[in-house]
Amino acid sequence: MWNHSEPEDSFGEPPKSHTKGKGIAFALVPTILLLTGIGFRIARTAQKAERLINHHASTTVTTTAVTTPTKPARAAAKQVKTEPATAAKTAAQDVRNGIYTSGDYEVGVDLPAGTYLAVYDGPSGDQKFVMQISSSSDPNDSDAVLTSQTFHPNQVYFQLIDGQFLHISWANFYDIEQVSITLEPFVHDGMYQVGKDIPAGTYQLELDKGEYVYPETAGYQIYSQMASPQPLPKSKGSYTDSITLQDGEYVQLDDCHFQQNAG
Repeated sequence: MWNHSEPEDSFGEPPKSHTKGKGIAFALVPTILLLTGIGFRIARTAQKAERLINHHASTTVTTTAVTTPTKPARAAAKQVKTEPATAAKTAAQDVRNGIYTSGDYEVGVDLPAGTYLAVYDGPSGDQKFVMQISSSSDPNDSDAVLTSQTFHPNQVYFQLIDGQFLHISWANFYDIEQVSITLEPFVHDGMYQVGKDIPAGTYQLELDKGEYVYPETAGYQIYSQMASPQPLPKSKGSYTDSITLQDGEYVQLDDCHFQQNAG
């Protein structure tokens, strides 16, 4: 039969090392578990903090790119915004090439300031076209009308300055700096620029031919220079008079034209 009693040590007492070791081990278990739990929590907290930092960094970059554009970005956006309007306006001006039709225009916006030549473009017969120059775009503002005339001659020169408003009907008109129009001073009436449309010199006049020619009112008007809203008048007379023209002047003929006998 086996003896289960504990052996005695050299001092006559049973050894206690096993019991003591077990007690210490059991005592350390809660501490180890506590430390392990704390370690896990610290690790999870660190991971969570790292994810949070990365999330904020990503969010900040995205928000900055959208809501706080840099100066180059703002400049680029402004350029993209303004280029189409500028391109459209330039294209419209290029299409016209100094050629305009009947309508309403604001000088400095729809067309440049300068000297223009209006040429009748209505039905045949009693050729008349209407031109009005105003300081207002309101057609009912009679006080703003600078000049309003119905022209019987085939063509008329006129000058426009920035800020004026032009209404013209039954005529096309041309920027004389861009378009060259050949006129016929020895064929029919109209306004002519001396030195360009007809040489300087002394001329006799003769009546036009046609149903709507009125000898009692046929004659000429000489202007010393072009101005706005009207050219500066110099002299006028009947178609029976002899007239002398100098370079730079303008002459308007009504129901008559030049004879080819310049002196």
